[in-house]
Amino acid sequence: MTWASNATGSLVDVAAVAHAAHDVGAEVFVDAVHYLPHGPIDVQNTGIDYMACSTYKAFAPHMGFGWGRKQYLDSLPVICEYFIPDAAPHKFEIGTYVYENVAGLMAAMEYSRTSAANVAPMEDRHQALHHGLRAQYAITRRRCQIACLQASRRFLLYEFTDSETIGSYSDVLLHRRGRMPPPS
Repeated sequence: MTWASNATGSLVDVAAVAHAAHDVGAEVFVDAVHYLPHGPIDVQNTGIDYMACSTYKAFAPHMGFGWGRKQYLDSLPVICEYFIPDAAPHKFEIGTYVYENVAGLMAAMEYSRTSAANVAPMEDRHQALHHGLRAQYAITRRRCQIACLQASRRFLLYEFTDSETIGSYSDVLLHRRGRMPPPS
């Protein structure tokens, strides 16, 4: 399942879904790409079994990563060379890393963390990283919205402002075919 919809902006309560899935013996795989800049990811507290993500929505390079519970990852079949141990994480880490992407990811994380620390110093690195991402996302989102709306009347912004809805959705910018009527 997706943690946050790229199309509608809705957020999924992955902890509730994981609990319901585990009640019937199912494993839970989550795509967290769109959610990454919107909230903290705590795989332990959500109860999910697998997660995949890419860092490009968090102002980092196109670099994917996966997470999974070790006991499940160890049981997955993988075709690899005989000298690679058949245990996680080694059996999934064949080949050479793209070190440029790793360096870019580390730089993006540090930039986000220090951006937030410049506004309000925080002791918790994860909290600082999350706040930094949220601040960067808000600035970039607003610039994009303004540019799109100035360039064309073919965009419609759905922005949630009440605190109850904000926790359940991310903003969505929709493109409409044809011209929109002038604002009244």
